[in-house]
Amino acid sequence: MAAFTIVFSYIKVFSYLQIFPSIGILWRTVKLAAIDTWPFLLVFLSFTCGFAFAGHWMFGLRMIEFHSWRRSFVTLFLTMIGGYPYDDIKRVAPLGGVLFTAAWVLVMVMIVANMFVAILTEWYNRVEEEQRALNARLAEEVGDTARGRPFHDALRGCRAFFGCCRAGAGYGRRAREVGKLLRKAELEDTEHIRKAVAEGS
Repeated sequence: MAAFTIVFSYIKVFSYLQIFPSIGILWRTVKLAAIDTWPFLLVFLSFTCGFAFAGHWMFGLRMIEFHSWRRSFVTLFLTMIGGYPYDDIKRVAPLGGVLFTAAWVLVMVMIVANMFVAILTEWYNRVEEEQRALNARLAEEVGDTARGRPFHDALRGCRAFFGCCRAGAGYGRRAREVGKLLRKAELEDTEHIRKAVAEGS
């Protein structure tokens, strides 16, 4: 139970990282793709159960990997990560093993797995397009500051905290440059201009 709690806590941390735009896009993609993923999982399980029963019926008496329906299911599932005992299957049933393996790889690995990737890709493109449209709308109404720079702001805050640089040093440098320009202008009444610049209005 504790192991599941640890996994859940990491998923929760991932959900909090949505403040960063790239991770937010990934999280929203996973949430929206679940609409199409559940029907896909039913199709995946039906095909896998069918092949598991067929493998148990063909090789169960002579191979420990297919000795029971559950072990047959696990053996087929391990095919996704390269754990398929093809040599043993071919030795037990030369023709049937080749046909069974070819059908399994063709249907599950090359078709069904690629369908899952296609579902995720489609939803990722939709979410990215929505985010791009939202950023363009914010930039149009608010300006470039709407895009935000979370990593830059976090780095500047850390540098200011550890004393590497003074926070707001860039703004002070700009104020000094504006002051020099105003002094060079030799205006008679620059006090209201100085106040306006200082207040940002």
